Amino acid sequence: MERILVTGGAGYIGTHLVELLLSQGHRVRVIDNGTFGMSGLRPFYGLSHFEMQQGDIQITAHLRKAVVNIDKIVHLAGIVGNPACAFDKEICNEVNVVATQKLFDVAAKEKVKHILFASSCSVYGYGEDVFTERSKLNPVDYYSETKIQGEAIAQAYKEDMAVTICRFATVFGASRRMRFDLAVNGMTANAVNRRECIIHGGQQWRPFIHCRDVARAIAIALAASNEKISGDIYNVGDDKLNINLSGLGKVICSCIPGVVVKSDASITDNRSYKVAFASIRNKLGFAAEYDLKKGIKEIEMLVKSHLIPDPNLNIYSNVKTLEHNLLVRGLP
Repeated sequence: MERILVTGGAGYIGTHLVELLLSQGHRVRVIDNGTFGMSGLRPFYGLSHFEMQQGDIQITAHLRKAVVNIDKIVHLAGIVGNPACAFDKEICNEVNVVATQKLFDVAAKEKVKHILFASSCSVYGYGEDVFTERSKLNPVDYYSETKIQGEAIAQAYKEDMAVTICRFATVFGASRRMRFDLAVNGMTANAVNRRECIIHGGQQWRPFIHCRDVARAIAIALAASNEKISGDIYNVGDDKLNINLSGLGKVICSCIPGVVVKSDASITDNRSYKVAFASIRNKLGFAAEYDLKKGIKEIEMLVKSHLIPDPNLNIYSNVKTLEHNLLVRGLP
């Protein structure tokens, strides 16, 4: 089996991916700075084929240590989502762009065979058409801009190693490193705790994908031969999970009886896009196993179990965690 490095492996998607790769027999190393905690990886501590390195991808020495004797890399680490990126654009650039450049530099020198770069369908921005991997990119926020820059960095190394870019749909579902700053998760938590589902705008379209399905898609791409997937860009999602926010609210209400839908005409996020996922389905055989209802019921059970003390806590939000960390360090 292969030796795989997962950057940001303690995160929302990373914890699922690490579990899956370990179950497939791979040797997995994680580098993560612990911004959102490390508890999601505790089940793997002590396993002979798992290695945890608490380190910062911004520090070249940490990257060199992490990349030694690695066959493949999944680059998940970064500041995710526009609220967190817009809060401090300088830090976002350092983490999402500059550190990505450092990682690829180190990987090329260490003769890594394959890097999978995690991007986002948000790079399409806004449009009425259904976007494919060949569609023109139209970033409408800073997070998307950094992802486009990251993609350009990745593509510049196609002569040095196999490079695959995966543009994830909007992710939902339960994870050991839980997030409630995502549309499905946050709206479902409100429906459970407040018996209301607040819809901002409503006509904005989004493609969705469960975090476990994202991990599966990554594992499938890693298992493909380098010749088959080198240089490829994949939208990661499922055509059946394109839905507008009003429709999402109706699905949530159908899953959780007694919930009142409340509309807020103000739109805090004007991205709207439908995405086609034929490429990953046809070339890699990927299809989502989780639909929205299954994910919503999963989150409902999680919230009702009281394993989550309060979905509004800072740790469940990327931007709130970033704000808190900067305040603790005494930064302006």
